[in-house]
Amino acid sequence: MMNFRKFSRPWTIVLAGGVVCAVFYGLIKVGVIKFPSKPHDCSKIPKAENAQVIKIENNAFDPRDLTVKICDTLVFLNLDSTPHEIVVGTEAITSMSKKFDYAEFRVTKSGSYSFYDKHNQSITGKIIVNEIK
Repeated sequence: MMNFRKFSRPWTIVLAGGVVCAVFYGLIKVGVIKFPSKPHDCSKIPKAENAQVIKIENNAFDPRDLTVKICDTLVFLNLDSTPHEIVVGTEAITSMSKKFDYAEFRVTKSGSYSFYDKHNQSITGKIIVNEIK
């Protein structure tokens, strides 16, 4: 035989569920709970509008650290006579084999990313990507 006594007050279950939902909603709203951001659709923003140039000169990045917004374009410009191949996070960008070669990278997710030269991993930098406001 089933014990129906447990379910004799279904309104308590509904009330408890509502309280739990309200608490989670409040924590999300104030930023305590954060969800990973999805890639942003940047197709409506021209690449050149928000371009940030990172020069590679004397085997160093200039600037080495920078803060950008989602949909900004990073342009890596090789001013060295040696080849460079840039990796942002885990994504490799086209190799720049000679002086004045450049490569573009469009930022579509917020977060903090390191970047480095695959040919010389002591050349490093950091990008902080903020949400569009």
